[in-house]
Amino acid sequence: MCQWIKRLVQSDAHCVDVGANIGLITILLAVRAGTNGHVYAFEPHPANIQKINDGVARYGLERQVTVVPSAVNDGTSRHVTLYSGRGSAASEWNICGIDANGRTAEPECTVPATSLDAYFHADHKIDLVKIDVEGAESQVVDGLRRTIERWQPALIIECHTLEQWAACTRLSDDGYRLFELNGESVEPHDRTYRSTHLIAIANLSV
Repeated sequence: MCQWIKRLVQSDAHCVDVGANIGLITILLAVRAGTNGHVYAFEPHPANIQKINDGVARYGLERQVTVVPSAVNDGTSRHVTLYSGRGSAASEWNICGIDANGRTAEPECTVPATSLDAYFHADHKIDLVKIDVEGAESQVVDGLRRTIERWQPALIIECHTLEQWAACTRLSDDGYRLFELNGESVEPHDRTYRSTHLIAIANLSV
């Protein structure tokens, strides 16, 4: 993933890190975007939020990073239940109610939620969105329709299930070229689950 970020993120880019976890990708995005760019890190887990803020402060990136304490969905609900991951791992908390092994997860707390289209003004240009939300990937994409149509940001999506992979490969219908993390092209309308990561790049950007 880091190589794709280095390829796609130029200085002054505006990026969104959905499911920022402890902020490692947030920091990489901010360094690549530089002082004229900005990164919005969405993370609902309270302990993770504190770690993101600590990391941002450690690298002196406070002016380049906005940490948003919220889950991201399709905009149908302003609050969602946050469920624990396997062994209550903070990196796997989710809004789907199912852990990475397909088992029913325990509800832990209620957190604010928003779609990216609701959060950002229509004229706010977004260059790249990284999505890692433990099974809610298609919800995030559904809540990004206006931004996709207006700005066609590059998307880096970690897909956790066959259903999420199939839903996200439909980005080809929006004029995106699709790639696996290793750079192999994914044919349009390919719904076969082949990789945990899907890279979507607008044709005009390639």
